[in-house]
Amino acid sequence: MGVPTLMFVFLVFCYIDKSLERNTGKHTGLDHNKLSGRWYLFMDNRSSTVRDNTFGDFEVESDGKLLNTLYRYFPDLQECRTSSLMFQPIRSDSSPEMAVEFEVIRRSTNDVLGTQKMLYIDDDSANGFVIMHQESNLMDTYLVVTRSKNPSDQKPAINAALIDLNLNPEIFYEKSANYGCETMTEQGFVF
Repeated sequence: MGVPTLMFVFLVFCYIDKSLERNTGKHTGLDHNKLSGRWYLFMDNRSSTVRDNTFGDFEVESDGKLLNTLYRYFPDLQECRTSSLMFQPIRSDSSPEMAVEFEVIRRSTNDVLGTQKMLYIDDDSANGFVIMHQESNLMDTYLVVTRSKNPSDQKPAINAALIDLNLNPEIFYEKSANYGCETMTEQGFVF
């Protein structure tokens, strides 16, 4: 995988209880069990010319680790690529099962790709979204992921959250909702 591919695979989708203070950085923990399921990359602040459509399926392990199978669809090539990542808790005030910051590791090679940290959480089970920061030695970027495949009606709430974090919504690029890998999977194609 090339460098742009590595950066796209830094998806982690975490929930933190609404009662926590979202904008102070005082996240005390998150319930990893709420991470199971599918999440869609909606926006990022990368100006890459390669635009793909990414979603991921999360599984939670008992030791606080998260496993993510990512599916990236390249519409121009009509090609689907998969990768598998492990999110290793870095630190936690209580336990690894409540961590809010992770080291991201490619499972096939055990290469450490960087870190992922939660910045803002809307924990609605159907329409929730997460704003996160990812760092590596090659890139420093922000991502917005959603539970909904087409979250256009959530854009005002997402923009308000970005502004609360002192991030300019105008520097974010929306991804297309053409998740070709999902369509291929539903039709029984193996990729």
